[in-house]
Amino acid sequence: GGGGGGGGVAVMEAAVLLEAGWDDMCDEVWVVRVPEKLAVERLSKRNNLSEEDAQKRVSSQWSNDRRSPHAHVVISNEWGEEECKEQVLAAYKGVESRADMTG
Repeated sequence: GGGGGGGGVAVMEAAVLLEAGWDDMCDEVWVVRVPEKLAVERLSKRNNLSEEDAQKRVSSQWSNDRRSPHAHVVISNEWGEEECKEQVLAAYKGVESRADMTG
């Protein structure tokens, strides 16, 4: 995509996209499933939060099981970084071809 024809792909990363109701602004919604424990660890480290504060924030968001049915694409982050990258690249090839067809 993006070959001068006005098509292409725009990506919006938003942890609470579905909770905020922004999914109606998107042609596709992708959800990345992350085990809750891992999400808490990452948030705590990234934002310098206590584990308790990170847990409260994660718990206030929709669960994987609640978000996944709203997604066009579900990526699993449960196996490791390389496997996650492979899933994203495969799914992105599909979205690029769909954008070229509609753009």
